[in-house]
Amino acid sequence: ALSLQELLLSIAGWGYAMLKKPFDIGDRIQVGDMVGDVIDIGVLHTTLVEVGNWVNADQSTGRLIIIPNSSFFRESVYNYTKGFPFIWNELCIVVTYESDWEKAKELILELSREEDSKIETEVHRQIDDMQESYAILRYRVLTSIVYTSIADNGVALTLRYLTPVRARRTTEHKLFEGILKAFSNEPGIDFAYPTTRFYHNQVEGKVKASHGKKEEASAS
Repeated sequence: ALSLQELLLSIAGWGYAMLKKPFDIGDRIQVGDMVGDVIDIGVLHTTLVEVGNWVNADQSTGRLIIIPNSSFFRESVYNYTKGFPFIWNELCIVVTYESDWEKAKELILELSREEDSKIETEVHRQIDDMQESYAILRYRVLTSIVYTSIADNGVALTLRYLTPVRARRTTEHKLFEGILKAFSNEPGIDFAYPTTRFYHNQVEGKVKASHGKKEEASAS
């Protein structure tokens, strides 16, 4: 029984996948730390095309991942595409404290809303379909929003927006290029970045200040 435990669990995992259908062929899933697109569901193992790892923004590496079906009972299974093939993504842009951050916020929202309009109809359709299968509340906000916060080196503007699962890198690329071009035309907006300041204690510090006071006292 002990020697056959893994085999029996894998067969049980295949039965679970067939009956409960937590994912189908073509879905993007995560099992434990492994992420990929499902290309085969076998009796003993499931095959994925790996996504992520050393490649950024959820793009394929080209490698295949062979996952024993027993993993479905030991690891959490996340499905990126089942029911609602969109995910929320966030971009953080930091501008200097001296910048017109309100104008920067308007420009970022304007660019993002252009992307929203391309998927708006499909997003609402998918939400309606999803509510027929799952007891979920309707999302109140489906359009982009920019949150404002204070960072160490400036004002952080965090854009939160919906994107198709497999288009996250494409939308990031379009938005970042649009933001770079828009900010370049605005003299009142500058990107913030870490800077280094050199401090000379003999010139700027208390030693210099106290020396100046002594000179004033002796002169009087």
